[in-house]
Amino acid sequence: MTDGMLVREFLGDKHLLGYDVMIIDEAHERTVSTDILLGLLKDVLACRPEFRVIIASATINATKFSEFFNKAPVFNVPGRMYPVEIFYTAQSESNYVAAAITTVYQIHTSQGKGDVLVFLTGQDEIEKACEALQETMTKLSLKLIVCPIYAGLPPEQQKRIFDATPEGYRKIVVATNIAETSLTIPGITYVVDSGYVKESSFKNGVSTLEVVACSRASADQRAGRAGRVAPGKCFRLYTKLSYLEMPLMTKPEILRTDITQVLLLLLSMGIGASKLIQFPWMDKPKKESVSSGFEKLYTVGAVGANGGITERGIKLAALPVNVLIGRALIAATELNVLEIVCAVAAMMEASEGGGGGGGSNICDKEITPKFSHKYLDGKGGDVLMMLAVWDSWIESGKSPQWCHDFQVNRKTMKRAGEIYKQLQRVTRRVLQDCSENLHVSTRTDLMLLRTMKAWAVGFTSQKGVLHGDRYSVGGIQARIARGSAVESPLPETVIYSTLVATGETWIRGVMPVPREWVKL
Repeated sequence: MTDGMLVREFLGDKHLLGYDVMIIDEAHERTVSTDILLGLLKDVLACRPEFRVIIASATINATKFSEFFNKAPVFNVPGRMYPVEIFYTAQSESNYVAAAITTVYQIHTSQGKGDVLVFLTGQDEIEKACEALQETMTKLSLKLIVCPIYAGLPPEQQKRIFDATPEGYRKIVVATNIAETSLTIPGITYVVDSGYVKESSFKNGVSTLEVVACSRASADQRAGRAGRVAPGKCFRLYTKLSYLEMPLMTKPEILRTDITQVLLLLLSMGIGASKLIQFPWMDKPKKESVSSGFEKLYTVGAVGANGGITERGIKLAALPVNVLIGRALIAATELNVLEIVCAVAAMMEASEGGGGGGGSNICDKEITPKFSHKYLDGKGGDVLMMLAVWDSWIESGKSPQWCHDFQVNRKTMKRAGEIYKQLQRVTRRVLQDCSENLHVSTRTDLMLLRTMKAWAVGFTSQKGVLHGDRYSVGGIQARIARGSAVESPLPETVIYSTLVATGETWIRGVMPVPREWVKL
């Protein structure tokens, strides 16, 4: 099971009496759920001396974990690795995507047999690099097989990276950091490392997704991928000094992301606001993050003025979505449009990660124009555009051919369908909603307007006010992301689901709202 699933088991069994041994793999990733789990397991060990916990990782800070668990013993199991020769650039490459493409070409024309693994930061960079490599391959008649790999890629395309490379050809895999530890790709003997990663962060009350330098542990993991099957080479697109200046380990998520959901989960477990200070964190969250989290919980009515969890907070904690979407679902129940908002929430979670990034973005320049004006003549922005995509998919019978025809990621739609079913099941239990699901053909303008109002209730804290051609968002100036259904002339006030900083700052999941709908 996932770390998040196990954390939720603590809601009904705080001593994990159904388990005798717990193994946590890839612990070095230090996700928020893993850090909560580590603290909860430490409490279980104090109550159950016979209970056993095994922590496993290839790049773990063993001393830190050992000390956290009261000087637990450490076992080192060496793996079989071939030597990897490391090469650095004379100066760090600012345009690392172009440098990576050039390096791949140089490897192919000057090095021996073996496939190449290239590390970039995200889908946009990977697709750009793959297109350029395909063009070069065609022009120069190079025997290359170019394979992208990132989270939103359709499964059938992801599987290509595991196919055997035909004799006389070289496979080029262009990947995110998912290929550092989660995947083992056969045949790789060359690695090209950009030295960067896309990382979520939380600053001044605003969640962002930024491109930052990776840690030395990540860089070492990437290099190690070249030495799995034979002696290999790693070409780093940065200097030796830049490597030495990298942080030793990736900063744990708990120190760089919005912890609102974490606080609500712990409160729902009966850990009061005063006791949260004593919770056994491996790395304690910053006070500003805790304050910001409680402020957001108070805004949606999840906690009272004293920090104690409310009846609404208990409901929000039981919903498998972030508190903003959860608040929108509660409002939708009151406005009798829960089924519609469940569909929007499922699409948003599958596409944007519900405000946390990730997924395959539905708001795309190829997809948006086909659906943006289906409802309320486009006045509902990305929210009603996503609903239009969902309804069209449902009307097609969830057809794979529909996904192909409209160039919509099939995996994203399948995930949205799974989330929708889960939301329907949970909301009937938690929110006691007994309304029937309406056929997509019965959508009325009044229902759609109420859907927008419910969404605005949930996301009122994430608003932007127009200043020139940008929106002021928590003291940051941001543009509406490319591919959005929001058109010119730009509306005066909007709400959004995600803020992303990648050089320039963008807001996604945008919906225009009247000023009176949000607190300014």
